[in-house]
Amino acid sequence: MRLRSRAGQGAEYPGRFFLLAPSFRLPLFSPFLHASCFLILSSCFLLFPGLARGGDFQPRVQVHSTAQVEGETVKLSDFLPPNAPRGVGEICRQVVLGNAPQAASQRIISRLQIERQLRSFPSTLRQLEIPDQVIVTRKRRRLSPTEILTAIETCIARGELDGLQTLNLKGLKLAAPVFVTKPDPGVEVRRVDPDPVQGKTRLLLWTANEPQMLPFYVTVEGLPTARPPQAAVEKGKSNPKATALPTVLVAVGKPAKLVFETPTMRMTALVTPLESGVKGQFISVRNPDTQRVLKAEVVGAGVVQVRFGEEKGEIER
Repeated sequence: MRLRSRAGQGAEYPGRFFLLAPSFRLPLFSPFLHASCFLILSSCFLLFPGLARGGDFQPRVQVHSTAQVEGETVKLSDFLPPNAPRGVGEICRQVVLGNAPQAASQRIISRLQIERQLRSFPSTLRQLEIPDQVIVTRKRRRLSPTEILTAIETCIARGELDGLQTLNLKGLKLAAPVFVTKPDPGVEVRRVDPDPVQGKTRLLLWTANEPQMLPFYVTVEGLPTARPPQAAVEKGKSNPKATALPTVLVAVGKPAKLVFETPTMRMTALVTPLESGVKGQFISVRNPDTQRVLKAEVVGAGVVQVRFGEEKGEIER
């Protein structure tokens, strides 16, 4: 009997392995095996370029198909998810896609428009997965009865309209919901229409800070009465309201917003004032597109208005 040490048995294993090698279709240590391994590794580097860069591969950011905006402009960052990379977010905040839509409408932006705006940022474009189109709406809120009531009470306190002190403001009724986009839309009373038959009064209001919104009506119980005479000024004391100079709301040459109002709609345009004016004053303004000159009433800071039937006061130049 021959006794072999474990070391001797282990030494025989490599030899036996080489004896079995010819039975494989591709022999071990064959040059073809080295070539196959090289091709497999090369394919991995081509299919997964992130492996070649040390594992810094990141998936593309999916752009949302809908968004709501609060400001006056639409930015690409409004459509990004919250977990978007910081660098992508900073670039997208610089990409302006246009003006925000009105409160009750929406705007559709195509992928081609977005890609056109990203021409200056090709690396960011490659990181985004953009849908065929995106839809943007404007964040809005419902105008509260408290805001309407405050506007009417402010008008009464200023004495701008006659006889409102006798109206029953607790029975205020709004014809339809009114939606606004700003925290302070600047609600103002524009006209009072009493109805003696029903014993009610309709008030026309509008949002001075959002002139693109349509005017709306509210109805209250009661009829306005005659305006009480103003209290006489004590002898030897001056009336500060009478001596104070009126505030200039529209300056000559400074662009202003023209509001054209009819009973059913309102349109706006930018005009160039040809003279300065205070509230309630009629001034001449020029439309820069048509070069036509109109007479318009100053109704607010940088806002003039032409109502239906007053456009006949146009001046030809």
